[in-house]
Amino acid sequence: MKKPSKVTVPEKILLEAIRQVTTKSKVHGATRPSFDMIAEFWGVYVRHRDNIIEPHDVAQMMVLLKIARSVYGDNTDNFVDEAGYSAIGAMLNTVEGDEE
Repeated sequence: MKKPSKVTVPEKILLEAIRQVTTKSKVHGATRPSFDMIAEFWGVYVRHRDNIIEPHDVAQMMVLLKIARSVYGDNTDNFVDEAGYSAIGAMLNTVEGDEE
């Protein structure tokens, strides 16, 4: 009898990515309109920041991503993530934020 082959770490990651890609649209809604909105939000945000992105801007943009996802998919996880990213953004926007 042949011993089952062990799944490698890269294979595990790719299998999980496939699972996520095929199931997340049920949670977050259709991919194209969601990513279109995220691109629009981020484009406006970046223009208002004079095309300079700081670490706290990443947190703000992730909040925008969660807002866009909530428009196309009903998932309370988005609100939790928004609060978390907002808190991280506040931390990163202060001098003390460098301390983590």
